[in-house]
Amino acid sequence: MSMVHISAGINAPASEHLLSEPMIVARLASAALPRGSIPWLQFAGDYRLLREKIAAVFDDFKDFNAKIEHPGGFRLDNTAARRVWRTASGKAEFNTHAIPRDTSIIAQRRRDSTTQSSSRSQPYGLTINTTPRFTAWTIAIAACTGNVA
Repeated sequence: MSMVHISAGINAPASEHLLSEPMIVARLASAALPRGSIPWLQFAGDYRLLREKIAAVFDDFKDFNAKIEHPGGFRLDNTAARRVWRTASGKAEFNTHAIPRDTSIIAQRRRDSTTQSSSRSQPYGLTINTTPRFTAWTIAIAACTGNVA
């Protein structure tokens, strides 16, 4: 279970030129997709709109804006904590995927490792993080575009 409540920073911004993460994402999206139908700047200016889009996709977020106004917040269910798995088998299911080994980034790292290996005795280790970072923005993008798996 997770408690959800409104929070806000207590310190003034270090500079008037600093932007919030939502505003940075909104400006990038607006610049990259100028003819799109997603109101990026409105989302950054009013989180209620963003939460409404999330609620339209995820049942657990139904009435999120009303619930979040309740003093102390509200409890958001976490089925995994209760060992409830919404899968055909009723059990936790894990999938593996091959790590891509033919990308230009990996080829560059191989070239770099050859250079670095010649200057030290240990081979250069490659670490590839394939876990995407899901944020409210990722969910909102999925909600707006209908790309929800």
